[in-house]
Amino acid sequence: ELIDKISLYMSIPSNHIMIGDGCDGCLEMISHTFLNKGEETIIPTPTFHRYEFHTLLMGGIPIFIPMKDFKLKASDVLNNINKKSKIIFLCNPNNPTGIPIEKETKEEIIKNFKGIVVIDEALADATEINGTSLLKKYENLIIVRSFSKTFGLASLRIGYIVANPKIIEQIKKTSSPF
Repeated sequence: ELIDKISLYMSIPSNHIMIGDGCDGCLEMISHTFLNKGEETIIPTPTFHRYEFHTLLMGGIPIFIPMKDFKLKASDVLNNINKKSKIIFLCNPNNPTGIPIEKETKEEIIKNFKGIVVIDEALADATEINGTSLLKKYENLIIVRSFSKTFGLASLRIGYIVANPKIIEQIKKTSSPF
């Protein structure tokens, strides 16, 4: 029932949605599914510290990309991609700066990266940000959202993943059914 409500709220089919243990639990499931020991994640900084945590938890290597004037440039991210790069973590709007990522910047990164691009939209419900239109164009995009911030339901620990159904099925295979 919750997935159906999210489907209506986000205007996307329900098979594109998976519920998780808060946004952080969703990040853990994604890292567990797509990141192996010695592989890299790309993390523009400053940002939410849990991307680094989940990278290290899986034995991965975080590659930090400093943002100049707190503005993300696609070229800064894309110039750091190599054969070990598996996940790019983007926070939109960014935490702690609150600065959104330009749609063109997001799309350039997603389009030019063969791995998984995770866009954390935990704070997006208080804005006009909604990256779900990009899901139709790019199979490597995962959006993570939460009920903690805007809806004030932090104690319930409910987050959700929005992605291509193939990605949702991959994550389900590696995640606990509980």
